[in-house]
Formats: sequence, structure tokens, C-alpha cells
Amino acid sequence: MKRPFKALTAPALLATTLTILGAATSAAPAAAAAPPVAAQAQANMTTVASVQPDAWSSEGLAPGRLSVIVHMQGDPVWRLDVAAQKATGHALGRDRLRAARRDIARRQAPAVRAVEAIGGQVVGQFQSTMNALQVHCTPEQLARIAKLPGVAAIAKAPIHTVDNKDVGPWTGATKVASLLGWDGKDSTIAIIDTGIDYTHKDFGGSGDPAEFAANDPNIVEEGTFPTAKVIGGYDLAGQYYSP
Repeated sequence: MKRPFKALTAPALLATTLTILGAATSAAPAAAAAPPVAAQAQANMTTVASVQPDAWSSEGLAPGRLSVIVHMQGDPVWRLDVAAQKATGHALGRDRLRAARRDIARRQAPAVRAVEAIGGQVVGQFQSTMNALQVHCTPEQLARIAKLPGVAAIAKAPIHTVDNKDVGPWTGATKVASLLGWDGKDSTIAIIDTGIDYTHKDFGGSGDPAEFAANDPNIVEEGTFPTAKVIGGYDLAGQYYSP
């Protein structure tokens, strides 16, 4: 059976349309609950990188000064080389390795500029074994560096010191002494090299930086050479040697 059709007058049609639109409008705020894209991007840019606890330590440095390794996002060259070998069966050639290092350095450039703008000092950049910067800074600057875009993690830079106690085993002198009884006593060693700093404390000098700075390479100042450990020598090239 056919249902009777009731015609809508113009006012009724307008009211119905407004009702539908009103319902759609009232539902809109629920769909807009997600944060704007710009706000999400800003939140990502201010993500703080992980900082190892010892990175805040000034041990081995001047008080209030830090030396840290700032690891950047992205693989270093060696990982790119390994990936290429797995994908193609061939290692990256010399030109592609150089291009990879240049590309990583290019991507590090904004971070270098940002660190320097903060007041930190970039003393080294690494691309081959790790994608990182070595930075000297203060604790306050480190806190700001950890928030820079592209920074993945921060660790204390290793501090290396000269220590002669390990020289014997590395050169084999300890083994020679134990097997043959030779300990170097009464031996004279002649070395042909680009030179030696005879003002250095380990070579019998005073160890005074001022004496080194005041040294005239064209002459041997009275009382500076020979020393108790460097007993003689000849300068065959002066300042014009070519290493």
C-alpha cells in the first residue's frame, strides 16, 4: 500500500535544512580534538636527547667545563657500508664512501651552527665510525644542546693521558728483558725524526710552557740542551724540514 506523501512547504524545507546543518556543526568540535600539525612539529623539535649522568662531570677538566660527544640521528659511514654489502654484495667504493662522509657532514652543519650560537665550542666532527660532534661547553649550554633538533644522545668524551707504564709491553721491551736480560741500561739510542721537544719534562727539560714558547728554533739556548735524558743531537734542517 502506498503511503501518503506530505509535501514540504518552503519554510518547512528551510527549517529542516538548518536542523541538519546545525547537527553537522555541533559534531565538528569532536573531530577537531587532535592537536594542530604545527603544534606536533614544535613538540617534536623540543624533544630532549638522553644525556648520560657522567656527561655533567667536569672531572679531568677545568671547573665548570664539560667535554661531551653529541651523537646525531642517522647512521655513520660504516653502517651505510654494511647495509650496501648486505643489499648488493659489494662494499661502497672510495668515491661513495667520500660522498657519504660529505653528506653526513652537511647534515651535521645546522647542529654545529646551533651549538656555536649557544656558546659551545665544536672541537671535532665524526662521520666514519659514528655520527657525532665533540663539544666543549658549560652545564647550562649542555642542557640547551640536548634540546637541539637531530641530537640523539650525549655522553662524556673520554679523556686520554700519557702514561709510560704500558709502553714496555706494547713495544715488546718487557718480553726482551725477561727472555734475554736486556733492560736498556748503558744503551744509546739514535733517532732520525722531525725533532724532539727537549724542554719537555719527560725528556729532562723543565716542562715549563713559557720556556717552550720562548724557544728560538734557530739556536740552542745556553743551558737548555743537551739534557739529562737527551744527551746530544743535530738539527739538519732547521725550520725548513718537510715531513
